[in-house]
Amino acid sequence: MKNKLFAFAILLVLSTAIVASAYAFAPIKIVFDEDELNSDVAPIIENGRVLVPLRVIAEKFGAEVVWDAKSNTVRILTAKTPDKIQVPHSWVTGLEEAVAAKDAVTAAETWAQGVKTRNGALQYAVMTPELQKEWYQKFAESNWSTGTSSPWVEKYEVIEKSIINNEAIKYEVVFTYTDSTQSTFSMREYVTVKKQDANWHVSSLKKVDVSGKVTKLILNDDQDITGVFVEGEQQKGISYDKANVMITDDTKIYRGDTDEIISKDNLKEGITVEAFFGGPVLMIYPVQGGAEIIRVFE
Repeated sequence: MKNKLFAFAILLVLSTAIVASAYAFAPIKIVFDEDELNSDVAPIIENGRVLVPLRVIAEKFGAEVVWDAKSNTVRILTAKTPDKIQVPHSWVTGLEEAVAAKDAVTAAETWAQGVKTRNGALQYAVMTPELQKEWYQKFAESNWSTGTSSPWVEKYEVIEKSIINNEAIKYEVVFTYTDSTQSTFSMREYVTVKKQDANWHVSSLKKVDVSGKVTKLILNDDQDITGVFVEGEQQKGISYDKANVMITDDTKIYRGDTDEIISKDNLKEGITVEAFFGGPVLMIYPVQGGAEIIRVFE
């Protein structure tokens, strides 16, 4: 009887050791209110303590994590933080001078690198003064850290799309995002770069929701054009391959990549267009929404 009890005790100890060993090799999960958090940095066990990434947890609580390189400090900012970090004007001016682009593609690539590294100051430094005014508040509110910790930009590609004139070039930037599961998806942004004085600056940032041929004009009872049906191939970084693009009072229609505004009478079946909704769409297939911008390529 004693031999049987001894054998059972040994079996129990071995079973416990095997289970403990299995858990030791299993990846550590971060669970917040029963929701598993994904992070680009995995938790680890070191010296008997579990070390977890700070940013993903702080952001879940609605806080912001900022790295202050000057003081070698990680700052956690919440809604109770009295003063947001302000970037001194002299510091911004110094950065602008340091990254001043002598050619168009360098300006586009510097901006894209700022997006990849989540560096709002770098993005801001290569913008025109007009675009800086548009984006300053957004950057300041996020403490000059853009994007999210997950998913993050793994890589980007800058492609020349069109030469508007001798001092303006439009680029297509395709960002490839990934996360801790190693799944990927792409987002596309159109970046217009203009020459001012001796340097090149980013002057416009636009997305495209649908690109393709106009296969049908949408008319009202008075035969006025109220929208177009656009069909195109599914492209990397573009949201939809088909869409009912509606024209509202706020819709702006441009000739190609220029700033020339044209009337909706230029919309005809068979022409190529690009459209950006800029707001909510009716999520049926094909989607339907009011366009903020339509660009016509005849």
